[in-house]
Amino acid sequence: MSHQDDVFISTFRAVLLVLAGLAVIFIIVAHYLDTRFNESNTGQSAEARAQLLARLQPVGRVHVAGQAMPAQAAPAAPAKPKILTGEQVYHQVCSACHATGALGAPVFGNKASWAPHVAKGMKVLFQHALHGFKKMPPKGGSDLPDQDIKNAVEYMVSHSK
Repeated sequence: MSHQDDVFISTFRAVLLVLAGLAVIFIIVAHYLDTRFNESNTGQSAEARAQLLARLQPVGRVHVAGQAMPAQAAPAAPAKPKILTGEQVYHQVCSACHATGALGAPVFGNKASWAPHVAKGMKVLFQHALHGFKKMPPKGGSDLPDQDIKNAVEYMVSHSK
């Protein structure tokens, strides 16, 4: 063998050793992370985990003619959405504009900026909040239920009279 062949073989061995060492390091780190972040310490409640697993269920099943149908569990009833308080909705959605007056929104707690809107009545305010008004998108751009939005309107008006 020539000198070049010896250099190639020694370089190839060194590269293989480095790659094998990296593989061992990756395996050790993966094992460490697996034991550190297992299901018991994710900070996720049992209810939240159950909801996640329910959302991950397959949409359908395959049935081959001539084979027995696999047993199917009854579909879970959809969870009734929790109605949020007006304060919760305000902080989650409405405060983005109503805390600062962005895009001409009446400022939360400012009686002068709310007076013309309050004068129109709650029915009109609910309609504006649910269907949009001027630059405000319907439901403030959220997908919350109508009752949550109404709760937020009542909360903002009650603190701005």
